[in-house]
Amino acid sequence: MGRRAERKDNEFIEQCLMLASRWAQIGPETIGLSEADRQAFADLAAEARARAQHAVAIRAASRSATISKDGSLRTLRTRFGALTRRIEGFAMGSGAAQKILAMASIGLGDKPSPLPAPGKPIPIALGLLDDGSAVVTFVGRFEGAIMEVERAVNMPGGPYGRYEFLGNFHGGSFIDLYPTPGALSIEYRARIFRGSGKASDWSAPAVLTLGRAKPANPGELVRAA
Repeated sequence: MGRRAERKDNEFIEQCLMLASRWAQIGPETIGLSEADRQAFADLAAEARARAQHAVAIRAASRSATISKDGSLRTLRTRFGALTRRIEGFAMGSGAAQKILAMASIGLGDKPSPLPAPGKPIPIALGLLDDGSAVVTFVGRFEGAIMEVERAVNMPGGPYGRYEFLGNFHGGSFIDLYPTPGALSIEYRARIFRGSGKASDWSAPAVLTLGRAKPANPGELVRAA
């Protein structure tokens, strides 16, 4: 809806600029206007075009920055996990595990959380924003935990692709800034995990769909785009 409205706005601006040029050619007095009226109208149309172009540029820059940030964080998390596991392995084989882990400023985690593994989250809402991004909400016990989200994409003429990591989020809601263009449907699933390493089972999928009106499996949340 937002992109269609934006196209209509741009078409209206261009129409106004064309009219201002046309009226200058025929002489504004011949249609009951003054040159001051025509020029003020042309200036407003030019300003509207410039502001519209500026808005598009800012939105594109924001999306680019978000993609770059998310990629850097995924790489950093992966590297952090690899290095801390290496340190823990070295410490456990050294005979001085607590000392080495203290020096590295990481914990051994020898005091497990008294809490059991969290229950799996449940999808309760799926919506689309005006810019085409998807907002998905799960309900569950997120206190002191993180929600890990994956998505799988179904393109025309083929089955669903494999689930791929989308991001880690605090709380039960997240935004997929870039749902895959041309997809028949996209499945989002989530699980809750704590710092102790205890994780829930994966949720039933929330399905953003263009190609079918009913869920394929019990427990799915489906929203047609």
